[in-house]
Amino acid sequence: MAWSFLNGESQFAKYMRSKYCNRDGDLIEYHKRSSLWPRLKWGIVYMKRQTTWVVGDGSTIDLWRNSWCGDSIKERLNLSSKDLK
Repeated sequence: MAWSFLNGESQFAKYMRSKYCNRDGDLIEYHKRSSLWPRLKWGIVYMKRQTTWVVGDGSTIDLWRNSWCGDSIKERLNLSSKDLK
């Protein structure tokens, strides 16, 4: 479910991203009342730490948000989405 949330193109995946991600695509950092969200958020964080990706042609790489060595540069430097604009 976490993979579908991040990468899916279904209406449900788009709806969930619109509800639980900010405009920059980052997970929200505030609490939303939901029976599903806490587990899904945990699954997303776990999945990101356990997966790797292929660079390909580089057209979809986000230097600041993609995880290069564990955490993303954004997370390592404790930056907010506003800092990256």
